[in-house]
Amino acid sequence: MSALSYIKQQIIIGLTSRAEYRFSFFLFIFLSVVLGFLSIFVTYAVYDATGGGVPGWSFYEITFMIGVYTFIRGIYEMFFVIRYMPGEIRRGDLDMDLTKPLNLLTLYVRFDIDNIGRLITAFLMFWIAVPNINLQLSLFNILYFIFLVIIGLLAMFAVDLFVITFAFFVTNVNSIQNNLDNIRSRFCRWPMNLYPKSMQLFFTFVFPIIFIGFVPASFFLGKEIIFAYWLSPIIVIILTLLSIKWFYYGVAKYTGTGS
Repeated sequence: MSALSYIKQQIIIGLTSRAEYRFSFFLFIFLSVVLGFLSIFVTYAVYDATGGGVPGWSFYEITFMIGVYTFIRGIYEMFFVIRYMPGEIRRGDLDMDLTKPLNLLTLYVRFDIDNIGRLITAFLMFWIAVPNINLQLSLFNILYFIFLVIIGLLAMFAVDLFVITFAFFVTNVNSIQNNLDNIRSRFCRWPMNLYPKSMQLFFTFVFPIIFIGFVPASFFLGKEIIFAYWLSPIIVIILTLLSIKWFYYGVAKYTGTGS
C-alpha cells in the first residue's frame, strides 16, 4: 500500500466511524464552537480591562490572529495524531507499526473529523474580524500567507515530535505534552511583542509558537516584524529536521515489549 492510499483509507475510516455516532459528533462540534466564542469574549474582557488596549493591535486584529492560530491548530490536529504515540510506545504497540512497509511517521497521518469544530470557529473569527481590519491583500501576500500557515503546521509538528521522542527513554511524557500544549494555547492568543525580548527569543528559536499565529497574522496585517517573516522558514525547517533526526534515534533505541 502506498502512502497516499493509506492516508485516503484513514480519511474514509474517520468519516464512516463518525457517521455511526452522528448525535455525539454534532454535539461535540457545537460545544467546540461555543468554547471558541467564549475565548473571544474572554479576550475582549481582558482587552477592555487594560484601558488602552494592546499597543499597536486592535481587538479585531487580535481576533484575526487567534483565528489564524485556531485554523492552523485545527488543520494540524485533524490530520496528525502523533500525540497518541507515547501510549503506543509504552504498551509496546509500536512493534506492529514497525513491521509495516510504510514510513513510521506516515502511519500517524490519520483523519480526526472532530477538529472540524476548530475550523468552523476559526472561520467565524475571520467573519467577525475581517470587515473591521485592513488586510494587506495581493497575490504575493496571499501565497506567502499560505506558505506561513504551512510553516506554522511544521512548527507544531517539530515541537510535538521532539517531546514525544522522549517516550522512548522515559516512562511518561504526558505531563510534558499537556504543559507545552497549555503554554501554546495561552501565549498564542496575544501578540508576541507584548512579552519581554527573552521570551520572544525563546518562542522563536526554542519553542517556536511565534510561527503558529502571530507571524502569519502579522504579515497579513502589515505589522512591522519583517525579520520574522523571512527567518521563520529557515528556523522551522531546521528545527523540524533536528526533531526528525532525534525521533529516528529514539526509534533505533526502541526495544518494544521486550524492554
